[in-house]
Amino acid sequence: MLYVIPHYGSKLLLKKTVKAIIATDKKADIYIGDDSHSLKQGEFKECKIVKGPKKGFAANINNVMRTIKRGLVVIINNDMELDEGWKMNISKVLPKRSKNFTLASKIINQNGLIDSAGDCYSWFGQGYNRLHLKPKSWKVNNNEKIIGPTGGLMVTTAETFHMLNGFDEQFESYVEDTDFNIRARNIGVKVLFCEKALAIHKGSATYSSDSKQYYSARNTILNIRKNFTGTLKSRLMFRNFYYWRLKRAIKPQWSKAIKKGIQEGLQMNIDRINDGAKIESLNEISTDNFLKSFWRLLNL
Repeated sequence: MLYVIPHYGSKLLLKKTVKAIIATDKKADIYIGDDSHSLKQGEFKECKIVKGPKKGFAANINNVMRTIKRGLVVIINNDMELDEGWKMNISKVLPKRSKNFTLASKIINQNGLIDSAGDCYSWFGQGYNRLHLKPKSWKVNNNEKIIGPTGGLMVTTAETFHMLNGFDEQFESYVEDTDFNIRARNIGVKVLFCEKALAIHKGSATYSSDSKQYYSARNTILNIRKNFTGTLKSRLMFRNFYYWRLKRAIKPQWSKAIKKGIQEGLQMNIDRINDGAKIESLNEISTDNFLKSFWRLLNL
């Protein structure tokens, strides 16, 4: 398999990620998108180092993917460590013929709780991680719709990635995976999930909380403006404003970052059109409701 790791600074995290990849896949072909420009050729002998454009996660991944034309690709953050049996378990559910798919696996946080079991879309109009902070042994409800994998650990093919023109670089960092997954769904890309394939996430080790809230607020608004239409678009915008207002009340220390993100999300031009038909009904991609979304908000 081909592995693409975006790198921004912490060599210790990167070393652990590379070590874990090699432990699960002895024949791994590893590419590092070095957005910090701190790595030297030969420093990671097992890897190919590609200098990044210093324009955020989306541009960094796209830059590396331009050198990869075909084959199975794993996009993995530099704060993620794969379980030793990860590749073996993934291999059991991969399609034998189709090249048009994305695949999510189970991600555990440092405290042994589930970080993600696939990317979902909420009633409030934003992506969220299925089963976030549930016990590791929690049973996955396959009736809950997922729109795809989280960008922190995404399995797909180079063919699928290029067919979608990669990540939208306007998003820079955060929500680019939700946008990618919605566009993939719109053109019929199959979504798979492997519960037995485990990874450990060290948790936003690259970005500060303020940066995360800013990009999340800005890009959530941008995603709604870009991928939805009609009455649903208006409803999601209203719900999303309400969500961020509640979040600012619950977490006042993030208020300025969230406010700035919302303002910029409304002002940004949408440079790239959606690759498929825009979504007119939330039921097409989500089984979420107000009570579930509100409960997640209260448990931040």
